[in-house]
Amino acid sequence: MKTRVLMMCLASTVAAAQPSQPSLVAAPLEVEPNPSLNKVELGLRNMYFTMVELDSGAIVTSKRETETALTETKRQDFRDSDEALAQLAQKAKTLYALHAWCDLTTGKQLMLHGRVVRDDGKAMKSAVVQLPLKGEKPDKVMKKLTKELMDQLKLGELPAQKEVVVAPPIETPPVEVKPPVTDYVPPPPPPQVELKDEGAGQRSAGQGLFATGLAIGAVGGIVAGIGGAVGGSVNKNGKQAASLADANSASTGRTMATAGFVGAGVGVAAAIVGAIIWGTAKPPPVKVSAMPTAGGAYVQVGAEF
Repeated sequence: MKTRVLMMCLASTVAAAQPSQPSLVAAPLEVEPNPSLNKVELGLRNMYFTMVELDSGAIVTSKRETETALTETKRQDFRDSDEALAQLAQKAKTLYALHAWCDLTTGKQLMLHGRVVRDDGKAMKSAVVQLPLKGEKPDKVMKKLTKELMDQLKLGELPAQKEVVVAPPIETPPVEVKPPVTDYVPPPPPPQVELKDEGAGQRSAGQGLFATGLAIGAVGGIVAGIGGAVGGSVNKNGKQAASLADANSASTGRTMATAGFVGAGVGVAAAIVGAIIWGTAKPPPVKVSAMPTAGGAYVQVGAEF
């Protein structure tokens, strides 16, 4: 039983928190300047406000609350500006604001224009009604006009609360699953080509030096032989040259013999070094042996094929 009572109280609280009627603030009626309406302007405004309270079907703020909201809004351009009406609703803490104005046509038709704006500036409804005066008092005609205007606007059918805009769901694109990134392993290097030196360069150098040494040695031997021949042909008187010319010839022969021996020695030495270089190449293609002899050297070269 206690639980049921608690649920009923809770439902009553929720219903009270959510009003079934829309809230409304009515701006003062504007009356177009007209000699026929100037004297009854205040009565028209009072009748208009009374009928709005009775026939609008909305919860209308009192005149005092309306005047306070007008003072805080500090605007009078309600006929032309929806923004001004929205600000009036915000100051009055209502969801809607109503503005109406009336004028008298040349045909003695009293016209009443009205429109409703929401507190966010959205224009909701508007309507125009008219009735002839026909000798009736203007305030009574205003009573009929206001009731007809309320029937046209149907303010009681407006939503009591602002609709909640639900944003459409955001579509999330599928996430592409990528395979894990592994460390980059470079490919193995190509096999290194081992360059084998078969001793061809050393053999060539040794052969060249050996041949050059033999040539120099041969030239030196020839020069030494010529020098010996020149010195041996000199006429001597005992150990002395027989004449000055013979002395010069003997000197020239000795010089040539000395130069020849030196050249032959250098050639032999070069040949020996070339033979050694040639012989130590891998694999050694030749076997070289040198033996000094009287007046030269004996070189033996043996090749293997």
